[in-house]
Amino acid sequence: MISFSFNETLTVNGITKTVTIFGQDNVTQTADVLTFFAGTPVNFGNYYTVTLDSSSYYGNAAPLNMPVTLSAEVTVTPEPTPLALLGTGLCGGVFYAAMARRRSHHDPEGSRATMEYV
Repeated sequence: MISFSFNETLTVNGITKTVTIFGQDNVTQTADVLTFFAGTPVNFGNYYTVTLDSSSYYGNAAPLNMPVTLSAEVTVTPEPTPLALLGTGLCGGVFYAAMARRRSHHDPEGSRATMEYV
């Protein structure tokens, strides 16, 4: 069994980072088993996280090269500003509804007292 690692450059949304990929090659007389291990999550800015999936490939021991496709999971984290605006809007709506309910409870006829200055 041979352990190995190599670096691959990934660009996500204009941000470039180097990702280290680890694996093992189990060489037998009849076949090679090439295994890649799931990688540590890599953050690209504040909003994207890439995690390499683990995978295994089986091939004939005779060829010198084996085509390999690595897959990754990309997680998108929502931007905090829209969430803050949504939260503020919801709080404002709840406050407005509470104030409207309070006014209708204290003043059921909807009239307002006025004072006249002489």
